[in-house]
This record gives sequence, structure tokens and C-alpha cells, in this order.
Amino acid sequence: MSDPSTIQESTRRTGNGPHSREEPLPEAGDGSMLERWARITARALESPLVLVSLINDQELTLKAAVERADAWTAEAESGPAIDVKAIKADPLGHLILRASRTLAIADVQAPGPDFDAEIIDTRGGWSAYLGVPLGSPEGEPLGVLSVLEPRPRDWSPHDIELLRDLGEALVVEWLAREGAEPDEEFRPTLPPPLESRWLDLIDTLPDPAWICDAGGRPEAFNRSWLEYTGLGRARSLELGWAQAIEAEDRPRVSDAWDQALASGRKFEFPCRLLNCDGSTRWFLLRNTPRHGSDGRIEAWLGTATDIQAHKETEQALRHQRELLDTISRTATEGLCLLDLKGRVSFTNPAFEQIFGWTGAELENRRLEDLVAPGLDRNPPQGPPEIWAPQSVLESAVIIRQREANWRRKDGQSVMVSFSCSPLLREGELVGAVLSVDDITERKQSSQALVINRERLDLVIRSTELGLWYGDLPLNRLRWNPKCKEHFGLPQDSQVSFDLFYELLHPEDRERTREAVSRAIETRETFDIEYRTLGPDGKVRWIRAIGKATHDPSGRPARFDGITVDMTERKQAEDALRAAKETAESASRAKDQFIAALSHELRTPLTPVLVNVTAMLEDSETPDMIRPTLEIARRNIALEARLIDDLLDVTRISQGKLRIRRESVDAHELVGRALEICRDEIGTAGLNLELRLEAIENRVEADPARLQQMIWNLIKNAVKFTPKRGLIQIKTRNEPPARREATRPDWVIEVSDTGIGIDVEVLPKIFNAFEQGDPAVTKQFGGLGLGLAISRSLAEAHGGSLAASSSGRNQGATFTLRLPTISPPVRALEPPRPSEDDSSAPLPKLRVLLVEDNPDTLRVMTRLLRSRGYEVAPADCMAAAIEAERTVGPFDLVVSDIGLPDGSGLDVIRHIRSARPVPGIALSGFGTEDDLRKSGEAGFVAHLIKPVDFPTLDAAIRQIAQLARGQQLAGPGPSA
Repeated sequence: MSDPSTIQESTRRTGNGPHSREEPLPEAGDGSMLERWARITARALESPLVLVSLINDQELTLKAAVERADAWTAEAESGPAIDVKAIKADPLGHLILRASRTLAIADVQAPGPDFDAEIIDTRGGWSAYLGVPLGSPEGEPLGVLSVLEPRPRDWSPHDIELLRDLGEALVVEWLAREGAEPDEEFRPTLPPPLESRWLDLIDTLPDPAWICDAGGRPEAFNRSWLEYTGLGRARSLELGWAQAIEAEDRPRVSDAWDQALASGRKFEFPCRLLNCDGSTRWFLLRNTPRHGSDGRIEAWLGTATDIQAHKETEQALRHQRELLDTISRTATEGLCLLDLKGRVSFTNPAFEQIFGWTGAELENRRLEDLVAPGLDRNPPQGPPEIWAPQSVLESAVIIRQREANWRRKDGQSVMVSFSCSPLLREGELVGAVLSVDDITERKQSSQALVINRERLDLVIRSTELGLWYGDLPLNRLRWNPKCKEHFGLPQDSQVSFDLFYELLHPEDRERTREAVSRAIETRETFDIEYRTLGPDGKVRWIRAIGKATHDPSGRPARFDGITVDMTERKQAEDALRAAKETAESASRAKDQFIAALSHELRTPLTPVLVNVTAMLEDSETPDMIRPTLEIARRNIALEARLIDDLLDVTRISQGKLRIRRESVDAHELVGRALEICRDEIGTAGLNLELRLEAIENRVEADPARLQQMIWNLIKNAVKFTPKRGLIQIKTRNEPPARREATRPDWVIEVSDTGIGIDVEVLPKIFNAFEQGDPAVTKQFGGLGLGLAISRSLAEAHGGSLAASSSGRNQGATFTLRLPTISPPVRALEPPRPSEDDSSAPLPKLRVLLVEDNPDTLRVMTRLLRSRGYEVAPADCMAAAIEAERTVGPFDLVVSDIGLPDGSGLDVIRHIRSARPVPGIALSGFGTEDDLRKSGEAGFVAHLIKPVDFPTLDAAIRQIAQLARGQQLAGPGPSA
């Protein structure tokens, strides 16, 4: 082994000046083992100078010093350099041996609290130092391996671990040369081009390692690699080191490795490696090029350093930093970190705001000199007062919630409440944490607070608020006078929680007890209404609002709150509820009255209509009176229509308007409605213009209701248009009014040249019973319900109805708009019966007719028999049941609902209890509830009086045909 002094003297300097670069030291004659390991270390850590010192005669002696010329870059040539000649021994080796641990100094100018920079030998111009002890397996100290840098360097955990591993490898080889044989079992076999020193290196490394040739082809893997991956030596050589990388990371690593091969520069990349058990861990992969004597790359040394813990720690620290940063930025209290000398190392925004200093102005300055200049250093009596944070730095004792007057940057005094805690790192005191709260305003307002409390007490005494204060551990309850008044107690009475529950109304006692327990347990606000029943016997409604508080251990401590007398409000609510019930009762009575009125109005019309129908069908009726009979029948139908309008208004107001939607041809319904009004148009001498131009005319609607709307509009135009006037009916398609619709709207306009509508009346014409001008009502009559019902029906169908007019005698236009639907796919229908078939009698159809009006019963019996039916008349419920028993059975029951000794519902129920007989109900009542009751009793059709005989005859035929399995078109089971 070469003598260190010889090595140092053999160095030669190039250039001039203190920053000249050292050329590499010449190797000893046989390339000694220590110098080889020094060179390996210099290359592995990319450091300019490596020292190997061993203990000789109880003294630490420098045995090898190697400087790397290639560690100097062009930029470094003008920077600092180490003077190797000035370094006669390892400057800190004795400290490493004494402490038996690694020593890392990032900057000798600030070595940390463990060292005094003045006693460290810095000759040679070094700034950063990293050294590890060398020891035998038995723990005997052997020497020191150290690295020196000309500039400050933050030594990473990887640097420290790598230097330790290299030191252990050096010791293994040194001991082997001294006589111990190394373990040959896992020594890799390399092809001849690779030097044996690389085999020794990777075989002694504790981390997974490998050797690649200059082109990146794997040549050897060490034992740690084989144990971690479980691939085996042959498989590893076949697949290469990249195959152990987790698939998601592999492309990025591969790209970086390709760039390293192309550039010849060191490769370093963090990624996850697959373990033999299927798990993954984070490693830092390094591939370092090794150059031959000719300067070319002869091999790549690869290592994988486990950084899983570092990654986890890094993530935890990142989260912790983010949390601390958020806390410090959002904290309302000022926070400050002090080092051991009382200097500021950190402040948050709240601290800076309290004292008016910026963080840069406070950093590295003694806080005591800035904010506490008035501290009494030499009081006349007693020991000097100590700056409170300084006592924490000296004794590590926590100071909690002290108050003091400190100074702001502008010189003004600020009253603060502060706490100070020692800051420990690995059990050693390294500083203090100071939290400060500005209480200046709080102190200045303390007197105002006292005044405000007195005012609050005055307000509470003069208001209706009752206060209670509850001490839960002691079961004590304290009430103010108003609260005692709420419970009917004398002012001098004593209260407790038990008495509180006794003063509650018995019906509210348990409910209140549960609410109190729940509020204490969940810490939620207690808010409940209950009744009190005190000694004065008066019942009061009280609202109580309170909140439970708990001590630091979580046990319930207090339960405080207020009470408000709600008795008058409750009485007002009861009165309002009673008024509402009265109003609802009146509304129901109104509806019942309208229903009864419609029944009473309809019932007398039935015998008149039936007799008129009979006279018209009688061939012996003189022709001269037939027009009069037709007039009578039309007026009866008009009267029935007015009654129906009244019922429709009632249904609309109750939300019970029934709509049976189906796909209908709107133009067909226009034709039907127009056919009804055609005679009136001709009689009134009006001109009609019809233009059905809408291409899309299929809508989803109730056919009867849609025809009713169109009929109302035409009827309205006929009614208010003078003779020789013009009525125009037009249809068209327009873009949909609804934004979400995709199909066009079907629009019908009914225009006339009649009396028009005044501008001020126009907004009211769709109101029920509204015709705008009393003179109009007097001249034209009517109830003013048709337009109101039509608009409600239009809206129920998803459409709209609007009116426009230029004014009096300018005519009017009504526009109905409905959304269209796609035409349905038409199914084949069975052939309809001919007109002759529909009018032909159905043989052997036996009908039980029940009607309490003798005239109606007589005429309807005659008319039904004229159709070929066998009819058994009955004028009451008893007669109907007797007829069923003696004359029956019947094929059909036609019965009035209202009978003198019962109901038609009872008749059909009694007869159907024996066998299923269809029935048709006749009634002056036509509400939704009436229809429902008829259906539940067993009637399949419900005809509302006055009953037109052709309608009854059609319903009988339809029911008979359905019973025989035929699909006849006609009115449904209810009409």
C-alpha cells in the first residue's frame, strides 16, 4: 500500500490560483485494494475526493486519498477546489470513531448544534463532509471512509446508505485478504471483458444489483436481486432487469434507460419492482457507467435502493405539510417558531398581522428584542423578570394562557394572550412554538361587556322570555321570574329537574323527557313545544329552546335555555284551523248543493224529454206540431248542457275533472261539433268558412272533451254574431309552444264578425260566470261558464286557449292549441253492423225498468216495448226485488238511483248477488264520486238525466252486443 504522504506529494496542480483543479493522484504500483475502493466510492457518489483512514497503533492514519479529475466540470473550474496537499489526515475521523456513527455535514459554515465550527479543521478548502465508520463483524473499530466536497451539498439518504454499503464491502474484502475466505456461493460469473472488481462490488451490496455490458445487455445479478425477484439467475439474464418493473412504470423507465445508453450519462429513476410474492415496492433504480482506461464505457453498474418507506414518509410529510400550511394560513391565532436562541424561524399570516411585521423582517431576529422591549430587566426588588418564551427554551416547561402587553412594529402597545410550548425532535429540545391571540379589543370592551350584560338582564326582565340554567351533575335548576310564571309557580318557589317534569301536562311529560335526553346525548339544540299545568291550574303552551354543554372529558355539564309563552299563538292557530274546517265544510256543502241542485233540475226534465221523444216517434203525431216538439227537445238539451257546465266547474275547482286520453283525429271532431251547430248557423243566417289546413291533426285527447271545447267556441261565435255575419274556422300547424316538444302543435282558430270584446273585459272572459258586460248577459243569456271550462280542459290536455279582439263590434278570435302525436298504426277492425242491424230489436231481451216517476216509467216502458224488449216496470226498490223474484230472471236492469224506499245501487247489488246481470244507472247526480259508486255497485253504464231515449236505446244495444261477444262501436260504459 502506498504511503499517504507519497500520494499527496505526487499530486500536481494545473493552472494558477486558489481554484486550480487537481489532476488525479497516481495509483500505487499494484493498484492497492484501499485505493481501488476509494476510486469506486468517488465514482459512485460522484465526489471529487475520497479518504480511507485506518487505525494504526491506536492512531487514525490516512491510508488512501483519491481525487477524481472527471468530477470537475467546466463550470467548476472557476469555482472552489479542494487543496489535497493541505489535507494531512481525515479532518473529522476522530469524531466518527468516538461516536461510532455516520457523520454528515452539508455546510461546514453551519454544521449544526452538535459542532463548533471554530474547532473543525477546514484546511484544504472543503465545505461538505460525509463519513462512515469501518468496523469488524465483532464491532471492533477499524477506520473511517469519508467523502469531501468543495461546495455545500445536501446529503440524501441514498448517499448515506451507499457510502455505508461501500464501507461494508471494503471491510469484507480487507478481512478476506487478512485471512477470512469470502462466501463464493453467490459470486456471479462474468464474461472475461468485465473486471473482477465489479463482481466483488455487486456481490457485497445489500440492495439488488446487476452488471450490464456497454450496450446495456445484462451480464450478472447479485444475490439480493435473485432473492427479491425470485426469477433465478438464468431467467434474469434472459429477461433483463427491466422485466421486474411493474407494468405501468415500465414504458417510462425504458425511455429513460434508452436515453442514458444513447448519452452515456448516469441513469436514475424511481419505480416499482415486482416482488416474488406478487407485491410491489418502490425502488430508486441507478445505472452508472463505468469507464475503462481508454475513457470509453466498459460496463454499467445497476442498483435498486428500496425507497418504499421514503415514499410513504414523503407522502405522509406532504399531507402533513399541506395540513400544517392550511392550519397556519387559516388559523386566527398567531403562530411563531423560535430556535434555541429565541430567533424567529417561522410566522403565520395571523402573527404578522397582529404585530405588523412581515415574515422576512422577523426571520432570524430575536423576537424578544422586537415585541418586548419594555420588559423590566432590573426590578427594584426580587430577581429580574424572565422573557416567558426564554424560560420555555431553558426549562422545556409549557406556558399556558398568559396575558402581556407587547409592542407592534409601529410602536403601539397590544394586549395579547399567549401560550408557549417546547419543540422537541427525537427527544431533544430544538426550539419553541408560540401562539398569540390579540385580546386588545376584548380587554377594551370588557367594561362595555359588563354594561351590556346589565342591559341584557334588564331586557330579559322586561320581556316575555323565561330563562333556565341547569347544572346536570348536581341536578340543580334555576329559573328567572318569567320562567316560573310560564309554569304557574310563585316567584319564591324552588325548582328542580324532577319538579320541572311534574309541572308538565301528563300527555306531554314523557315526550319532553325523551327530547331532553336526546338533546343531551346528541349535543343538538333542544327545541320543543309542550303544555304546562302548574299549581294555578292554568294550561299554557310553552316553546323551550336550549343547548347542553359538556366538560372536556365529554360528560354533560350544563343544560341552559329559554322559554316563550305560545298560548295566544296556539289559540289563534286553533281558531284559524276551525275557520279552515268551517270553510272546507262550506265548500263541501256548496258542492253538495250544486250536485243536489243539478239532480233536482235534471229529474223533471226526464219525463218531458221522454214524452217529447215518444210523440216525435209516434207516426200519428201531426206534422204541424213536430217543429214545436223539436224546439222543446233542443231547449231541454240546452238546459242539460247548462247543468253539465255547473258540474264541470265544480269538478275543476276540486281537481276531479276526469280526462280519458286516446289518439283522435282533431279534424273529425271539428266536423262532429260543426254538425251539431249547423242548423243553428243556417237558422241565424250566418256565413261559414271552413279551412282545415293542418297536415298534422292527430292529438292525444278525450274525444268528448275536445268536441266539447270546439263546440263551445263555435257556439260562442254563433251566439254573438249578427245575421249575415261570417264565422271562419281554420286549422294549421305551428312550431311547438313547449320547449321540450319535438312535434308541431295543432291550432284551430274560430273567428267571427260579432259584437267583439272590450279591451278591459278581454283579460276576464275566461273567468267563471264572467261575461264582461251585464247588457250582454241580459241580451244573450247564459251563465258565462263555457269559456272557463274550455280553457281548463285545454290546459288539462297540455294545450292552451287564448282570445283576441280589436274591441267592441270588431269581432273576436279564439285560438285553441294542442300538441300533436304520431298517427297510430291502424289495426284491422271487424265490420261494423249496418244501420238496419243496429236498429233491429234484440230478441228475447228481458229488461227490468225501475223508475219512481210514474209518467217517466209509463212512457219509457212503452218506448222500450216498441223496440221489441220484454219490459217489467217497477216504481220502487221493493217492487223491483219482487219482480226479480216472481217474473225474473232478467237480462238487463235499468234503474233510477234515487228511489223512495232505497237506492238503485241496492237494487243492482241484490240482483247481482245471485247472478251477474249488467245494469244501466239513471241519475240526476253525475259527479266523479257518483260514477265510482255506480261502478262499484255493478252498473256498467251511468246515464245522467235528462235521459234521451235514443241514448238509452244505444246503451242497451251496446251492452247486449258486448254480452254476446261482439265489438260494437258506440258509447262507453259510462256517459
